[in-house]
Amino acid sequence: APRDAYFDRLIESPDSLPLVRGTVLHEAAEIHVCDPSVLVTRREDVLDAMCDRLDPYLGDTKRSVQRTRLEVGLDAIIAYLNEYPPEPATYETYDFRDRENKLATALNVEVDSPLTERWFTSPSVGIHGYVDLLHSDTSIIDYKTGKKKDASDILDAAALDPVDEYPDFQALVYLAKHREEHPDRRVSIHFVHLLHDVEKALAGSPPAPTDLVTTITYVPATFSEFVASRDTFETVTDFADSNNR
Repeated sequence: APRDAYFDRLIESPDSLPLVRGTVLHEAAEIHVCDPSVLVTRREDVLDAMCDRLDPYLGDTKRSVQRTRLEVGLDAIIAYLNEYPPEPATYETYDFRDRENKLATALNVEVDSPLTERWFTSPSVGIHGYVDLLHSDTSIIDYKTGKKKDASDILDAAALDPVDEYPDFQALVYLAKHREEHPDRRVSIHFVHLLHDVEKALAGSPPAPTDLVTTITYVPATFSEFVASRDTFETVTDFADSNNR
């Protein structure tokens, strides 16, 4: 399509409200990892700076609506990362590549964590890109601001045979990349949906941090080995007392 060719060849990507909103929430999450006090003690400054980025896409009546959504996103970031803080570790297959955090610049704060926005290249998989957060040596985090998806939906979209109508291979390629750190261990990618159940959050009942997450795990075994394992047996029979099947 001519429009797609224009965006692909002439500009990096078309900006939109959802895209910019997602970017500023990613930047806020990076700030919280580097300095957990900023989003709490300077909350109004943070929201003002975030809304300034969204203003080109908003009318006066929608600014307050989007500010409220951003507040929900900030609460989700704080709740999740406070309950599940990243574990310091040394990584051999990820690099630092300078990338501007405009929100941090506007707030005049430093973002220098060795765990956030880490660049990688993986010739064996044929990909390169950034990881939002290296959460531990066996898990990574990717923040999402769209609708939460079930693990089965994510795996269906990542299937190779047959290829999904709207394929999305992120989970599999990121796991393949993180597996390079520890080839023989289980590794997981946690998709943290920052705007999940906005309505419940606004009503005073925000979802628990665990409810924000969809996890996909790579197991270093064939399917036959996996189903014959003791862990699988115990998982399947865990409900034996209450379920005759």
